[in-house]
Amino acid sequence: MDRNSSVQNSLQVWFETPLETVGCILQSVGDLQKISAVHIALILFHAENIPFRTWIVHPPNTITNT
Repeated sequence: MDRNSSVQNSLQVWFETPLETVGCILQSVGDLQKISAVHIALILFHAENIPFRTWIVHPPNTITNT
């Protein structure tokens, strides 16, 4: 799988996520220029497995340390 198809697959995860959830994630992430679409998609892909209120207050280190 090349990088472009990987990004496409990641973006598919992004667009399948409810918009309300996307908005919460974008607010918590802050500066979008510091993270890639793949980072965002991975966040969204795993969001179901993370208690969401806790996640918003304490974003994973992989997001804040880009």
